[in-house]
Amino acid sequence: MTNQRERDLVDGEVLAFVRTAESAEGYPLESSDRIPSLQAARFASELTNLAGLPVSARTLAFVAQCRRGEAFAFEREGDLPTLPGTYYALRVLTLAGKPWREPATTRWITERLFDDRGRLAVGMDELFYGARALMLLEADLPQSARKEILEFLRARRSPEGGYGPDRGEPADIQRTYCAISLRGWLHDGARVEEDEGLAEWIAGCHRDGRMHLSPSSGEWSLGTAASGHRCADVLGLAWPWNEAREFAESHRREDGGFGLGAASTLWETYCGLRTIQLADEHTRL
Repeated sequence: MTNQRERDLVDGEVLAFVRTAESAEGYPLESSDRIPSLQAARFASELTNLAGLPVSARTLAFVAQCRRGEAFAFEREGDLPTLPGTYYALRVLTLAGKPWREPATTRWITERLFDDRGRLAVGMDELFYGARALMLLEADLPQSARKEILEFLRARRSPEGGYGPDRGEPADIQRTYCAISLRGWLHDGARVEEDEGLAEWIAGCHRDGRMHLSPSSGEWSLGTAASGHRCADVLGLAWPWNEAREFAESHRREDGGFGLGAASTLWETYCGLRTIQLADEHTRL
């Protein structure tokens, strides 16, 4: 349930943008896409939920059309279910007050995450989507699976401080947020403590008011901002929250949403508002 402060984040202009980000059939659509997707449905639902409004019946109908047996395809035209599509669908259903609790879905996800020996069979990104879906299913992983995920994350920790997509690959702020989030889940919601060098690495991503992909990268976006500021929030870091808010606000667009380009996207609008929400929570403390 959203409170008044959360509803204040999403004004009429943002909602007007969300309503324009639809296909001819009225299904959620990112501006750069030609067909609706569950990713667009998820972010449209997040935004309407922040406004205190229910998930639309058309969005729920679209989710149902993406169902493939015990899981969900990323798009209505997709033949096979995917981990990202399943996570997005379960998130929309949760926001709609219709949480999904099918044991068959839990089995489908775990069979894709782990091989016959109990070893992880996916990369960081798919692990994140699968784990997020299991959280929504309120699934209880056995200790052996929890240990396997923690070992997987340790192997992707960069000597410089963050986490990368695979062994030996450079760390980035988005995979670092994924890893921190997964660690919190595996420790049953207990606060994730700083590892040596982690806070410094995250702080090094923040330069000139922008959250970069890594301390050495020139790449930045509203997505890296949302990931980086969420890392700072989870770890309880001292942080320039006013700068974070100003950065997000500077990317409001005339169409009512947020984006780096002239046109907004649902994803960037959600990232911008999540950054503002975090900043407001910390400056009120």
